[in-house]
Amino acid sequence: MTIRSLASMLVVLGAVSAAAPASAQERDMGALVGLNISNVDINVDDISVGLGNRGGLIVGGFYNQVVRPAFSVEIDALISMKGSSLSSGGDKFDLNLTYLDVPALARYNIPVTREPMIHLFAGPSFNFKLRATTSASGSTPFDVNENIGDDIKTFEAGLVLGGGVKIHERAHLDVRYACGLTNIAEGLDDGSAKNKVLSVMVGYRIR
Repeated sequence: MTIRSLASMLVVLGAVSAAAPASAQERDMGALVGLNISNVDINVDDISVGLGNRGGLIVGGFYNQVVRPAFSVEIDALISMKGSSLSSGGDKFDLNLTYLDVPALARYNIPVTREPMIHLFAGPSFNFKLRATTSASGSTPFDVNENIGDDIKTFEAGLVLGGGVKIHERAHLDVRYACGLTNIAEGLDDGSAKNKVLSVMVGYRIR
């Protein structure tokens, strides 16, 4: 997947939104902020190893276009901190990954009352590496902060599943799970490394 492919998909989504009936032309946009709990699954020769969980921030914005009364398309742009953290005794190793995530989500809005109060969503996510580092510290004779940008691929395709609930006239709470579909490790030809992220976010509508 390339930036050109992403642009083509966003054009298609825009065309779908533009084709919606005039009565359905409702748009929401706003900010998202929350917490990631992430890890990296490594599979080599059919042996899978999950690294330890790491906490990180996720922050950005959303644009939601209503297509039908119960259906909308949401596009997010999120700075997302991912990776893994391993601790043993007094030693600690961190894999720190930062991405620009661009999920394109089909969203179903469930009208519990007169207004949609609960929503479910799913869709692909196009993730672009911004930064990749490792750090190690502890009782071992090293204390390292290293840039490993050349070892992590620039682009990652993922899948996002989740849901949310309205908690205020302008605010909602989202819980989503994102799994990487492509190998993020350069040079790992006999296996793969994939991001797994659970996110809890609060969204605030500004329009």
